[in-house]
Amino acid sequence: MAATFEANGIKLQQASGDDDPSDVLLTGFVFPDQPQHTIPALVLKSTKDRIQQLSATVSAPLHDLENPFKITTSDTAGQGLLATVDIQPGRLILSERPLFVTRSELPASSSQIETYLQVLFARLPQVQQAIFSKLENCKFPLECGPLLGRLRTNGFTFNPYPGAPPHAGVFATLSRCNHSCGPNAFAHFNHQTWAIELRASRAIKAGEEIVISYVDVLDPCLKRRAQLAANYEFTCKCKWCTFPKSKKVESDARRTEIASWPETKLVQVLQSGSTSVQSLFGETSSQAGAVNPSALIMPTISKIVTISREGLEPFSLPHTLALSKVYAQLGDEKNYQKWRMSSRDLSLALCGESEETATASQQLDDPVNTVSGWGSYVEAQGISGA
Repeated sequence: MAATFEANGIKLQQASGDDDPSDVLLTGFVFPDQPQHTIPALVLKSTKDRIQQLSATVSAPLHDLENPFKITTSDTAGQGLLATVDIQPGRLILSERPLFVTRSELPASSSQIETYLQVLFARLPQVQQAIFSKLENCKFPLECGPLLGRLRTNGFTFNPYPGAPPHAGVFATLSRCNHSCGPNAFAHFNHQTWAIELRASRAIKAGEEIVISYVDVLDPCLKRRAQLAANYEFTCKCKWCTFPKSKKVESDARRTEIASWPETKLVQVLQSGSTSVQSLFGETSSQAGAVNPSALIMPTISKIVTISREGLEPFSLPHTLALSKVYAQLGDEKNYQKWRMSSRDLSLALCGESEETATASQQLDDPVNTVSGWGSYVEAQGISGA
C-alpha cells in the first residue's frame, strides 16, 4: 500500500488491491457507455467499491433530441443558460456527468486539499481542464487556491450511490446555471445513468434564463441574501429579493407559511433522496380520503396559489397529488387530468423518470379504468341515498 500523501491521519494514495475501506483514494470511475473515459475521484475506498458495483448496470445519460438552451451572457451574473425554445414542466434540459468527484468534507487544510485537487486536475483531458479553468472563482486567493476556489464556487453536492454521504462534483454545463430565489428548474442526480439531470419545474419561455437555487428558498430574504454574499460574493437581484419593502415582508410571510406545512417537509425529504414519490403519494392519498373530498379542494388550491406566487412550484407536488385523488374519487375526469398531469411533471422535475411517472402517464391515458377508487365517493353517496 504505497501512500503518496498523508494529511491529518488520512491516507491519500493510489487505489490498490489491499486498501482499507476508510482510506481516501485517488481513483477514477469508468462506465460502460464511455469505456475510454475516466472520471477522476478523491473518495473513500468503500465509495470506490460501491461505484464499481453499480457501474455494470449504469446506462448512458439521457439526452433531449433538441438542445433547449444555449450558454450566453446573463442579465444577472456572468454567463448563464438561456432557453432557446419553450420548455414545459418536467422536461429534461440537460444531463451530464461530473468533471471530477471529491468527498464533500476532508479533514485537511485548504492548501492540502489544493494539492489533492491538482492531482485530479492533471488527470482531466485538456479540453475539460480548459472548461474548468474558465469557471468563475469567487473566493479570495488568501482563502484558498484557485482549484479549491472554483470547486467551492461551482461544486454541486450529490450522493454517488443511494444512501451515500454527500460528495461534491463540478459539472461543466450545470455550473453555468445561475441563482434565483424563485427557480424555474431543479437538479437531481440519477443513479441509473450516474449523471445529474436538470429539469424544468415550471413552464419556461424561450429567451428566459434557466435558474436554480443555491440556498434554502424558504428562508427570509435577508438570510438568503446574506448566505449568497458570504458563499458566492454576490447580491441577489431576483424578483423576490428586489420587491419593495412592504411586498418583501409579504413574500417572507408566505415562505414562512409554506415552511410550516407538513406537506412541505415531505417534499424536502423527497429532494434529499430519502424517500420515493410513491411513498409521498401514499401519504397524500390517505389524507385526501379521510374526509368529504370536496372539502379539500379550495384549501388545497389556495396553498398551490401561495406557492406559485413565490415561484416555488416543487412544493406543490403533494397538493397536486391530493387534488388528483380528490377528483378521482369524484369521478371528475377533466380536473383529474389537470392535476395528475401537474403532479407527474413535478415528479419528473424532482426525481426524473420513475415508476411513479410511468404510472401517472398510464392513468392519464385511461383514468376511469386504471385509477383505483375511481368515482368511489359519488358511488358511495348514491348508495347511501338509495
